[in-house]
Amino acid sequence: MAPTKPAPEARKGFFVVLEGPDGCGKSTQASLLVRSLRGRGRDVDHLRDPGGTAVGDRIREILLHGGALEGRTELHLFLASRAQMVGERVRPALAAGRIVVCERFTLSTVVYQGHAVSSGDTPGSIAELRELVAGAVGHLGPDALLVLDVAPEEGLRRKEAGAEGGAGLDRIEARGASFQERVRGGYRAEAAADPRAVRIPPGTVGETAARILAVVEGLLAKR
Repeated sequence: MAPTKPAPEARKGFFVVLEGPDGCGKSTQASLLVRSLRGRGRDVDHLRDPGGTAVGDRIREILLHGGALEGRTELHLFLASRAQMVGERVRPALAAGRIVVCERFTLSTVVYQGHAVSSGDTPGSIAELRELVAGAVGHLGPDALLVLDVAPEEGLRRKEAGAEGGAGLDRIEARGASFQERVRGGYRAEAAADPRAVRIPPGTVGETAARILAVVEGLLAKR
Protein backbone atom coordinates (compact mmCIF):
# COMPACT_ATOMS: atom_id res chain seq x y z
CA MET A 1 0.00 0.00 0.00
CA ALA A 2 1.37 3.44 -0.94
CA PRO A 3 2.09 5.81 1.96
CA THR A 4 -0.61 8.36 2.68
CA LYS A 5 0.36 11.98 2.41
CA PRO A 6 -0.52 14.14 5.39
CA ALA A 7 -3.56 16.37 5.05
CA PRO A 8 -2.82 20.01 4.19
CA GLU A 9 -1.95 21.85 7.37
CA ALA A 10 -3.76 24.91 8.65
CA ARG A 11 -1.48 27.91 8.78
CA LYS A 12 -1.91 31.48 9.91
CA GLY A 13 0.91 32.91 7.84
CA PHE A 14 1.66 33.05 4.13
CA PHE A 15 4.57 31.37 2.34
CA VAL A 16 6.01 32.97 -0.81
CA VAL A 17 8.71 31.23 -2.87
CA LEU A 18 10.66 32.84 -5.70
CA GLU A 19 12.24 30.39 -8.13
CA GLY A 20 14.08 30.52 -11.44
CA PRO A 21 17.37 29.94 -13.25
CA ASP A 22 20.62 31.45 -12.06
CA GLY A 23 20.78 35.17 -12.78
CA CYS A 24 17.00 35.60 -13.05
CA GLY A 25 17.00 38.22 -10.28
CA LYS A 26 15.52 36.23 -7.37
CA SER A 27 17.58 37.95 -4.68
CA THR A 28 16.82 41.43 -5.99
CA GLN A 29 13.13 40.71 -6.39
CA ALA A 30 12.82 38.99 -3.01
CA SER A 31 14.36 42.03 -1.32
CA LEU A 32 12.04 44.40 -3.18
CA LEU A 33 8.99 42.28 -2.31
CA VAL A 34 9.96 42.15 1.37
CA ARG A 35 10.44 45.92 1.41
CA SER A 36 7.06 46.51 -0.24
CA LEU A 37 5.21 44.17 2.11
CA ARG A 38 6.86 45.65 5.20
CA GLY A 39 5.96 49.09 3.91
CA ARG A 40 2.34 47.94 3.95
CA GLY A 41 2.63 46.94 7.59
CA ARG A 42 3.16 43.22 7.06
CA ASP A 43 5.43 41.09 9.28
CA VAL A 44 7.85 39.41 6.88
CA ASP A 45 10.78 37.00 7.19
CA HIS A 46 13.26 36.84 4.28
CA LEU A 47 15.07 33.51 3.83
CA ARG A 48 17.23 31.84 1.21
CA ASP A 49 17.57 28.15 0.33
CA PRO A 50 20.06 26.62 0.91
CA GLY A 51 20.74 28.54 4.10
CA GLY A 52 18.43 30.42 6.41
CA THR A 53 19.93 28.96 9.59
CA ALA A 54 23.40 28.61 11.10
CA VAL A 55 23.49 24.95 10.05
CA GLY A 56 22.06 25.73 6.62
CA ASP A 57 24.58 28.48 5.95
CA ARG A 58 27.44 26.06 6.63
CA ILE A 59 25.88 23.54 4.24
CA ARG A 60 25.39 26.31 1.67
CA GLU A 61 29.11 27.04 1.70
CA ILE A 62 29.88 23.38 1.01
CA LEU A 63 27.31 23.17 -1.78
CA LEU A 64 28.36 26.31 -3.61
CA HIS A 65 32.08 26.49 -2.95
CA GLY A 66 33.19 23.16 -1.48
CA GLY A 67 34.58 21.42 -4.53
CA ALA A 68 33.41 18.25 -6.28
CA LEU A 69 30.45 16.39 -4.79
CA GLU A 70 28.75 13.15 -5.75
CA GLY A 71 25.24 13.69 -7.11
CA ARG A 72 23.51 12.00 -4.17
CA THR A 73 25.70 13.86 -1.70
CA GLU A 74 24.67 17.16 -3.28
CA LEU A 75 21.01 16.20 -3.25
CA HIS A 76 20.94 15.19 0.41
CA LEU A 77 22.87 18.28 1.50
CA PHE A 78 20.18 20.42 -0.12
CA LEU A 79 17.48 18.39 1.63
CA ALA A 80 19.25 18.63 5.00
CA SER A 81 19.65 22.40 4.80
CA ARG A 82 16.02 22.83 3.80
CA ALA A 83 14.68 20.52 6.52
CA GLN A 84 16.57 22.55 9.12
CA MET A 85 15.25 25.82 7.74
CA VAL A 86 11.66 24.58 7.69
CA GLY A 87 11.80 23.30 11.25
CA GLU A 88 13.72 26.20 12.71
CA ARG A 89 12.39 29.16 10.74
CA VAL A 90 9.53 28.56 8.31
CA ARG A 91 6.97 26.61 10.36
CA PRO A 92 7.35 28.81 13.47
CA ALA A 93 6.95 31.96 11.36
CA LEU A 94 3.85 30.64 9.61
CA ALA A 95 2.37 29.50 12.93
CA ALA A 96 2.89 33.03 14.25
CA GLY A 97 1.01 34.51 11.29
CA ARG A 98 4.03 35.98 9.51
CA ILE A 99 4.74 36.13 5.79
CA VAL A 100 7.81 34.14 4.72
CA VAL A 101 9.55 35.13 1.47
CA CYS A 102 12.09 32.49 0.44
CA GLU A 103 14.60 32.45 -2.42
CA ARG A 104 14.24 28.90 -3.78
CA PHE A 105 12.59 25.90 -2.18
CA THR A 106 11.66 22.35 -3.19
CA LEU A 107 11.11 23.09 -6.88
CA SER A 108 14.75 24.08 -7.36
CA THR A 109 15.91 20.61 -6.29
CA VAL A 110 13.50 18.89 -8.68
CA VAL A 111 14.81 21.08 -11.50
CA TYR A 112 18.54 21.20 -10.75
CA GLN A 113 19.05 17.66 -9.44
CA GLY A 114 16.37 16.13 -11.67
CA HIS A 115 15.70 17.81 -15.00
CA ALA A 116 19.11 19.40 -15.47
CA VAL A 117 21.53 16.57 -14.61
CA SER A 118 22.51 13.63 -16.79
CA SER A 119 20.20 10.63 -16.46
CA GLY A 120 22.77 8.57 -14.56
CA ASP A 121 22.91 11.19 -11.80
CA THR A 122 19.15 11.37 -11.23
CA PRO A 123 18.04 9.32 -8.17
CA GLY A 124 15.20 7.47 -9.86
CA SER A 125 12.46 9.14 -11.85
CA ILE A 126 11.46 12.79 -11.60
CA ALA A 127 8.26 11.66 -9.86
CA GLU A 128 10.30 9.78 -7.23
CA LEU A 129 12.52 12.81 -6.77
CA ARG A 130 9.49 15.05 -6.24
CA GLU A 131 8.23 12.73 -3.51
CA LEU A 132 11.63 12.55 -1.83
CA VAL A 133 11.99 16.34 -1.87
CA ALA A 134 8.46 16.91 -0.58
CA GLY A 135 8.83 14.33 2.18
CA ALA A 136 11.99 15.99 3.48
CA VAL A 137 9.94 19.08 4.44
CA GLY A 138 6.84 17.22 5.59
CA HIS A 139 5.05 18.11 2.34
CA LEU A 140 5.09 21.81 3.18
CA GLY A 141 4.41 23.86 0.06
CA PRO A 142 4.21 27.56 -0.78
CA ASP A 143 1.04 29.62 -0.96
CA ALA A 144 2.59 31.63 -3.80
CA LEU A 145 5.11 30.09 -6.20
CA LEU A 146 6.64 32.66 -8.55
CA VAL A 147 8.92 31.38 -11.31
CA LEU A 148 11.10 34.08 -12.86
CA ASP A 149 12.16 33.39 -16.43
CA VAL A 150 15.42 34.44 -18.08
CA ALA A 151 17.44 33.23 -21.06
CA PRO A 152 20.50 31.19 -19.94
CA GLU A 153 22.99 33.48 -21.68
CA GLU A 154 21.50 36.55 -20.00
CA GLY A 155 21.44 34.89 -16.59
CA LEU A 156 25.07 33.81 -16.85
CA ARG A 157 26.08 37.27 -18.09
CA ARG A 158 24.48 38.82 -15.01
CA LYS A 159 26.15 36.35 -12.66
CA GLU A 160 29.57 36.73 -14.25
CA ALA A 161 29.23 40.51 -13.93
CA GLY A 162 28.17 40.17 -10.29
CA ALA A 163 24.85 41.85 -11.09
CA GLU A 164 23.22 40.42 -7.94
CA GLY A 165 26.04 41.32 -5.61
CA GLY A 166 27.90 38.05 -6.07
CA ALA A 167 31.54 37.40 -6.90
CA GLY A 168 31.39 35.48 -10.14
CA LEU A 169 30.06 31.96 -10.63
CA ASP A 170 29.64 29.37 -7.89
CA ARG A 171 30.10 25.60 -8.35
CA ILE A 172 26.61 25.02 -9.78
CA GLU A 173 26.44 28.15 -11.94
CA ALA A 174 29.79 27.19 -13.51
CA ARG A 175 28.26 24.08 -15.10
CA GLY A 176 27.70 26.13 -18.23
CA ALA A 177 25.08 27.26 -20.72
CA SER A 178 23.80 23.81 -21.74
CA PHE A 179 23.15 22.95 -18.09
CA GLN A 180 21.37 26.29 -17.60
CA GLU A 181 19.25 25.63 -20.69
CA ARG A 182 18.08 22.37 -19.13
CA VAL A 183 17.38 24.26 -15.90
CA ARG A 184 15.19 26.73 -17.75
CA GLY A 185 13.36 23.91 -19.53
CA GLY A 186 12.82 22.12 -16.24
CA TYR A 187 11.33 25.20 -14.65
CA ARG A 188 9.00 25.75 -17.57
CA ALA A 189 7.83 22.13 -17.53
CA GLU A 190 7.27 22.04 -13.78
CA ALA A 191 5.54 25.44 -13.69
CA ALA A 192 3.18 24.40 -16.49
CA ALA A 193 2.16 21.32 -14.48
CA ASP A 194 1.75 23.07 -11.10
CA PRO A 195 -1.48 25.08 -10.64
CA ARG A 196 0.17 27.10 -7.84
CA ALA A 197 2.95 28.35 -10.10
CA VAL A 198 2.90 31.76 -11.75
CA ARG A 199 5.52 32.35 -14.45
CA ILE A 200 6.95 35.87 -14.38
CA PRO A 201 8.20 36.83 -17.87
CA PRO A 202 11.39 38.81 -18.46
CA GLY A 203 11.17 42.55 -17.83
CA THR A 204 12.89 45.45 -16.16
CA VAL A 205 13.53 45.27 -12.43
CA GLY A 206 10.61 47.61 -11.82
CA GLU A 207 8.22 45.76 -14.13
CA THR A 208 9.07 42.43 -12.56
CA ALA A 209 8.69 43.78 -9.03
CA ALA A 210 5.26 45.19 -9.87
CA ARG A 211 4.11 41.87 -11.35
CA ILE A 212 5.30 39.92 -8.34
CA LEU A 213 3.71 42.31 -5.84
CA ALA A 214 0.40 42.20 -7.73
CA VAL A 215 0.31 38.40 -7.62
CA VAL A 216 1.17 38.23 -3.93
CA GLU A 217 -1.23 40.98 -2.87
CA GLY A 218 -3.97 39.36 -4.93
CA LEU A 219 -3.49 36.03 -3.16
CA LEU A 220 -3.28 37.69 0.25
CA ALA A 221 -6.55 39.48 -0.42
CA LYS A 222 -8.31 36.14 -0.92
CA ARG A 223 -7.32 34.81 2.49
